[in-house]
Amino acid sequence: MKEELRIKYEEYYRKRWLKQTEEDSKRNPLIKGPWTRTKPPAPAALAPPKSTSRPSIKLPKQATIVNKLMRKNYSLLEIRDLLDENLKYLFDLEKRYDLPRSDDEINDG
Repeated sequence: MKEELRIKYEEYYRKRWLKQTEEDSKRNPLIKGPWTRTKPPAPAALAPPKSTSRPSIKLPKQATIVNKLMRKNYSLLEIRDLLDENLKYLFDLEKRYDLPRSDDEINDG
């Protein structure tokens, strides 16, 4: 029952909306109807990357240290205490350089 009422309401609303837009466009010629587009549609989002492999970014010194510690199963809280760094900074390093990395990935980058 509710679905039928919703569909009826949508149809009624659309008719009224089109009628009102038509009246508005008669009063003001600068107003275009909803059925016309003045600009071409926006382009689709950026194309997906051609490969899903990780980009080779050389790790800076601090990220290399954090990476080694993470590979030894240290938590970021423990690393924060050892290096006396801000936790947010460590989270950013982890996210930016996709840590922890294996030796092969480090040597490639």
